[in-house]
Amino acid sequence: MQADITYRNNGLFTNFMPCSKQGHQVWHEIASKTDGTGNLLSQHAASTIAQLRNAGYIVSKATKPSGSVDDERI
Repeated sequence: MQADITYRNNGLFTNFMPCSKQGHQVWHEIASKTDGTGNLLSQHAASTIAQLRNAGYIVSKATKPSGSVDDERI
């Protein structure tokens, strides 16, 4: 099953990213409480992920990108 929303821990913050129509809806809810960023303090990530899953959303850890921006030269 495809995730509705994914997350990536970046140290101090955890970034949530929508992957489906339902994911966009919940992301907008998160963004409305995070100055439009979709980033939460990582200390709140586990609780938020649990709440999302309890609400029926499919939440997955984001995969790492296969390269870096520097690898893609124009």
